[in-house]
Amino acid sequence: MCNAINYTIETRGSQWVYEKLNDPTKTTAKYKILKFTGDIDGSVPTWGTLGWIDAMNWPLTMDLSQYVLEDGTVGGYFKTYNVSGGFTYASVHKAGHMVPQFQPAKAYNLIFRWLKDTLTPFIPAPPPDEATEVLQN
Repeated sequence: MCNAINYTIETRGSQWVYEKLNDPTKTTAKYKILKFTGDIDGSVPTWGTLGWIDAMNWPLTMDLSQYVLEDGTVGGYFKTYNVSGGFTYASVHKAGHMVPQFQPAKAYNLIFRWLKDTLTPFIPAPPPDEATEVLQN
């Protein structure tokens, strides 16, 4: 059945869509965009996606940062770019190609927090200094 389909390889993949959506000369530049992938996706690897996004040479708002869920587990990593409307790339930890199927809670959390502008990097508590450790012991 699949032999009848004429496949062609497009080296740019879907990159052209994001170029058009973030073209400041067009009215489409007002769209806020989230592109997310599973970090164990065997079909579209994370590093390939990051490669074409970085090739766009968009200025970074925030470099790759870890985000965690409310229970403290790792949600994944994200980067934000300073483009018209806003562009966020995020990975979802331990998710394959179909992120909501493999990690539904993490997918929901990521999308919900992105929509609410509450996706923030995880900043671990600093280790206690030696004086504090001595006083506690």
